[in-house]
Amino acid sequence: MSPKALLPGLILTRLALAQGPAISTTNSIQVNLSGSSLQLQVAGPLDFGTRTLTGAEQRLRASSGPSVQLLDATGTGAGWSVTLQTSDFVGPAYTIPSRNLSFQAQGGSILWLAGQPVGAGGPAETNQSGALNQPLKGLSAQAGSGMGTYQWRPSPSAFELLVPLEARAGTYQAQLTFSIFSGP
Repeated sequence: MSPKALLPGLILTRLALAQGPAISTTNSIQVNLSGSSLQLQVAGPLDFGTRTLTGAEQRLRASSGPSVQLLDATGTGAGWSVTLQTSDFVGPAYTIPSRNLSFQAQGGSILWLAGQPVGAGGPAETNQSGALNQPLKGLSAQAGSGMGTYQWRPSPSAFELLVPLEARAGTYQAQLTFSIFSGP
């Protein structure tokens, strides 16, 4: 073979070798995630319906109750607790004290809407019971749980109102306050 015939192949080989291996470099990627807050929304009243006075002390169970939507978007994994507390029941001629409304935190439903599924760490009802004239912890999520959105429907029958013998006929109004706090 003549040297002229080898020349085109040699030129192509030299060009390929001159390009050499590909050169690469890396660059860092960064994302800054900031936490939001704990949020709580309550829909629907706690309702005992229309009842007839009997001339004696009465213990009434609620006929319907509220639905509570909770959101933990803090990004801390600290867990959280929900408390319930009521004001006095004010009527036209009598006031039923707030200590007469009691609650037992069991028998309700917890629906997972987004985020961490309901698991061993909660959220879960606390099984605590007592008068609602002071905060009572009704629902909680342990540390590492409860990061997401949930709907809690406390059982209406878990609310009991003691109507004293002295209660007068009329419509009574009170405020039921739900609060959410960081930590189980």
